[in-house]
Amino acid sequence: MSMDPTMRNAMAGEEGADRTQGSAYWAFMNWTPGSVPVWRICGVVLESKAAEWVGEQRRSALQIRPAAEGFAKGELCMAMAPWRELNAVNAEQLKKVPEGISPAAAFSCLELVAQTGYCGAKFVARPKPGDVAYVSGAAGATGLIACQTFKQLGALEVRGWPFVKVQIHPNS
Repeated sequence: MSMDPTMRNAMAGEEGADRTQGSAYWAFMNWTPGSVPVWRICGVVLESKAAEWVGEQRRSALQIRPAAEGFAKGELCMAMAPWRELNAVNAEQLKKVPEGISPAAAFSCLELVAQTGYCGAKFVARPKPGDVAYVSGAAGATGLIACQTFKQLGALEVRGWPFVKVQIHPNS
């Protein structure tokens, strides 16, 4: 299970709705006491009846590969699903975890917190080579990803609070 910082809003009732005003989060994060939360999970495929579609659009004329090529038993996958010991999930909801990546690494580097830092730095800030970037919350998970992204995109210097100075080794 992924326990992301933004989940505090889901558990805060109406106060959480105020903090996420204008966000799509509240629509699926409005948890009520006693309900099973729905959020990111990572699990092993126990059984698969999924077929993998070939082609850009889903039409009856497309070739369907055998289920064994879709999601195989034992593969590690992620999905947005209820926090339960067992789940039945549609193949369209699943995302394979790259081989050799642990669930902890997948959640921290491939999921929402990391995507927020990466996409915010790359697509919202749109840094140019030589820019100086400032990241508030730079010592947190999202901020660290944003700092690394700015550096990789050519920022001359990245500053943040709490104080972080990002150094990228020339060989990385």
